Amino acid sequence: MSIVFYEQGSDLVRSELFDKDAKQWAERLVKPIGERKVKGVSRHQFRRLFEEVKRLQKMLINEKRKWAYVKPFVKMLKPKTAYTVARAKDKEKNAGVYYDALKDLFNEGIDGVNTERDFRAFCDFLEAVYGYYYELGGVNTK
Repeated sequence: MSIVFYEQGSDLVRSELFDKDAKQWAERLVKPIGERKVKGVSRHQFRRLFEEVKRLQKMLINEKRKWAYVKPFVKMLKPKTAYTVARAKDKEKNAGVYYDALKDLFNEGIDGVNTERDFRAFCDFLEAVYGYYYELGGVNTK
């Protein structure tokens, strides 16, 4: 499932990106298995990566950093995600498919980021995914 930020032939962000697409991605990360029980990516692991994205977003907005400065750190999210997923899969043997989806989410999203505008669309998309993920129950590891 590829991530497409913009309407075809346009610079408008697709409305489905924050609705249908985000919900479908969230459903790949967590699955309800009964009343108040879920399996999937832990809140801690997803939140950690999400916070890193928000930190980079703040560098652009609050610190007024140039995109050329921030872009390499955005691309570095891919190896950070790979590391997070590998460690989590070692600890949570039955959650591999969910962590693979997390890795796909970040890799495909980051692959689509070439400009500051793309990064803003990715940040908003990830926020929508996180909202749906949390609604579905997100796995609390405490």
